[in-house]
Amino acid sequence: MSGKNIAVVAGYWSTNIGNSFFQLGAEYLLKKVFPNDNVFIFADQPGYWNVNEGNPPNSFPMLESMDLDYLVIQGPFLRPEFDKIWLKTLRQLQSTGTKIIVLAAGMMKYDAENVRKYREWLSEVPPFIFTTRDTDTYRLIHDLAEHSYDGVDTALFITDLFHPPKTNLGEYVVYNFDKWPEPKIWYTEKNNTKAFADNSFHFDDHVWNLKFPTMRKRMVQKSRLMQTIDSWVPENVATSLNGYKIVRTDHRTNPYYIRNTYRRPNTFAHDLPQSYLAIYANAKLTLSNRVHACVATMAYGNSAMLFSETPRARLLDRLGATEISKKPVKLDLALVAEEKYKMTEWLKAVVND
Repeated sequence: MSGKNIAVVAGYWSTNIGNSFFQLGAEYLLKKVFPNDNVFIFADQPGYWNVNEGNPPNSFPMLESMDLDYLVIQGPFLRPEFDKIWLKTLRQLQSTGTKIIVLAAGMMKYDAENVRKYREWLSEVPPFIFTTRDTDTYRLIHDLAEHSYDGVDTALFITDLFHPPKTNLGEYVVYNFDKWPEPKIWYTEKNNTKAFADNSFHFDDHVWNLKFPTMRKRMVQKSRLMQTIDSWVPENVATSLNGYKIVRTDHRTNPYYIRNTYRRPNTFAHDLPQSYLAIYANAKLTLSNRVHACVATMAYGNSAMLFSETPRARLLDRLGATEISKKPVKLDLALVAEEKYKMTEWLKAVVND
């Protein structure tokens, strides 16, 4: 194929299917920006299997061998292990003329010491284009790139890429608590919350109450081994909630422990994204501890609530979902469409200048 070669690094869908949402969104966006060129997905760095080790010594650096016009990195790639995973590869590619595009960048840690490291490393391999998915990342890093833009998460583009059909399930809610024990959830008809609930919120003319098993939650946060051990704890879980069917999603199928994954009724788990998107696109409400389960649900116009203190949730602030940890929210889809359009047109202007 003639034209420019644009590699969009992607992968680790089996360890977190949410990665596919923003990676496929980035590929879609770039095909709009480079309509006559060769835009393709390419394998991400091997260092993400064990970030503390970085790229294994015996791994073959395929990316460094590619004749690329642009390399595209997305998401929260700014992390303390960046130098072990990306620095050598970016040095090599830039030395042969490849330009680096960073789309919807975020950080794993936002403290001053780590920001100093990110800036030191990116000063050595400055991006040609640097767009962010949260304004804090833009504010702290944008001056290091030739062109920078305070953008939005590329997972929002999945609604342009994939149009799921309706289901015949009726109204249902999604429980996506694959990293923690599932909470007990119940609701009351009257406007009264329960003192022993961890969280209470209003939705669909009811007060919903939620309670996590505190000791088990603390245990599983220590390691994946503890998560596997926890899968043997007896549970009494529901398949419906006052008329809503409950559908459960698990974003991680690798490592694959069938006892852990399918311990609860109506669980969906796979290593391809389209069925997840169909679930979220048809949900009345998604309750989740994963950011991109919420992003996907809201991108399709539905309500979501996040139960996590991860700094990656700052991308939701950029979309106006600042209350998502307190109550279910929807996105302003007109605002989302406007932000996507502006980001697309900005990218087109930069690469065609």
